[in-house]
Amino acid sequence: DDYNGYADDYKGWDFAYDDRRPDDGFGHGTNIATVIGASTDNVIGFAGVDKKCRLMNCKNLNADNTGEYSWWSESIKYAVDNGADIINMSEGGDDYSRVLETAVKYAVDSDVLVVSAMMNKGDGRDYYPASFEGVMAVGATDTDDSRCKRFSWGGGSCWGNHISVVAPGNKIYGLDYENDQNYEVYWSGTSQSTAIVSGIASLLKAQKITRTSIDLKRIIRLSSKD
Repeated sequence: DDYNGYADDYKGWDFAYDDRRPDDGFGHGTNIATVIGASTDNVIGFAGVDKKCRLMNCKNLNADNTGEYSWWSESIKYAVDNGADIINMSEGGDDYSRVLETAVKYAVDSDVLVVSAMMNKGDGRDYYPASFEGVMAVGATDTDDSRCKRFSWGGGSCWGNHISVVAPGNKIYGLDYENDQNYEVYWSGTSQSTAIVSGIASLLKAQKITRTSIDLKRIIRLSSKD
């Protein structure tokens, strides 16, 4: 116990169930973690975008893949307070939350880059935290580099004036949370696009540790194809 309020959190924290075991109960989080930072040189599995990054597991969705803004807000504060440089938020909600906005502002003011999914309803509405000021909001492209209008399961990438960048989001392979020998599992959505952008931001931070969150966001946007 390091007296940070979360005893024995050496594997991270489960904010959905308030315990020290952030085990995946749905598969979404495992795919996201794989895309961001799966290690290589092991002859098996997948390569993450930044294979040498350090992942802080802040589970804030339950076994049904749903969550509460209070869990998200607490996990943001935890990540910031424990040294995160980049926070990947492959999640979103319809309703505005002042508590969530305050948590996001805490991260932004602390020079932590918050990367968030635009969501998958195929519309131009605002979703949170993607539409909060300072957040790097990510949409999804299909295999032809155009906006993904229909994912493998349906839906489609959202859009809006607050979008920062888009990245591949349809049929993104990653580790199966129930079987680490199964390499045929893929997920689709702006969640996967967000993970790719978070991994790129991590690489840019590692390349030059003095880069600020604004620097990371600017480099990614300006070096992307229009």
